[in-house]
Amino acid sequence: MPLTKDNSMIVRIFEYAGHAALDTADNLVNDTLEITVPHTAVLYLRSDKTTPDKMKILIHTSDGDLKFHAPVMKIKDYTLDILFEKKLYFLLPFFAFNHEDDFKQYDSDPSQLEELKQEYVRIIKGLEQAKASGELYQIDVRSIITMCRKVIVNLAAQYENVKKGVDSVMGGQILEYEGKTIFNEGKKEGINEEKHRMATDMLRDGEPLEKIIRYSKLAKDAVLGLAHSIGISVAK
Repeated sequence: MPLTKDNSMIVRIFEYAGHAALDTADNLVNDTLEITVPHTAVLYLRSDKTTPDKMKILIHTSDGDLKFHAPVMKIKDYTLDILFEKKLYFLLPFFAFNHEDDFKQYDSDPSQLEELKQEYVRIIKGLEQAKASGELYQIDVRSIITMCRKVIVNLAAQYENVKKGVDSVMGGQILEYEGKTIFNEGKKEGINEEKHRMATDMLRDGEPLEKIIRYSKLAKDAVLGLAHSIGISVAK
């Protein structure tokens, strides 16, 4: 069968698996090259009865045939309960595709729109619980929520009530602002870490205190405290 837009996915899977396998090709013993083909899977955001459960690859070689397959994941097979139970948090933004066919109805029926909004309330509460248990960081929670909002707003571009309804639950601009704040805080922590790394290296190289302060831009007390923590004496 010739390749078409519909079945070219398996070609891309093979290309990915082949490139990834070559990255493991560092074990050559007795003229035998060992490579490991990674586990692969395909996620279908939209699927129907013709969508396969797995994609198979058959390679013919002079020494015989090699066969392997890539499982097919279909977002429609996952409820919110399953996603949280299996901790598939990264799939939560795509849960909106399960509602795609009903957007028109949600847009015209306030009671059904409220049910959709309550599902997103459940997502937020579930993510907050995952954060409280240490499974996710705050930045993970906010990133997932922001992506959930972006996906459904784009999917429901023609349905103003759906967009506004979900946006009212997911936080809108407040979430974007908070995400930027978290990013900036992380960036600041990275800068401080770099300052400490520089000061530590200079201390170990025996550089003068004033020079360390000038280049690392750390306070004198901070440099002295750092020196004490790594067991280095510095003249004050």
